[in-house]
Amino acid sequence: MYNYTVKLNNLKFDATHGLYEDEKTVNQPFQIDIEVSYQRGKTCNDTIENSVNYENLYLISKAIVIDNTFSLIETIGEKIIQKVFETYSHLQSASVTIRKPRIQFDNNSKCVEVVISRTNE
Repeated sequence: MYNYTVKLNNLKFDATHGLYEDEKTVNQPFQIDIEVSYQRGKTCNDTIENSVNYENLYLISKAIVIDNTFSLIETIGEKIIQKVFETYSHLQSASVTIRKPRIQFDNNSKCVEVVISRTNE
């Protein structure tokens, strides 16, 4: 049995997500990490059909982040995972990390980060 993990790290998008009105109208940076895992009884045989096309993972993330406005960054992660599982039913699990690097609390923080993980049941 072969175990595979595909990761995309630090994808960067400018978008409008947040609780406050100015966050919904003014672009701010977001950073996204995606990790998906799956097993195969045989090797991938050097064909994309037996793997996960990481360009598709990128395009899924980009569309969800840029084409929508959500109040919570948790929702971004949930939507990405949902679409990834719809696209790749053979995946066992997925995890998405979303960072808002401009969020600060009394100049005491440089980033807020949320991690959403799910198994494909």
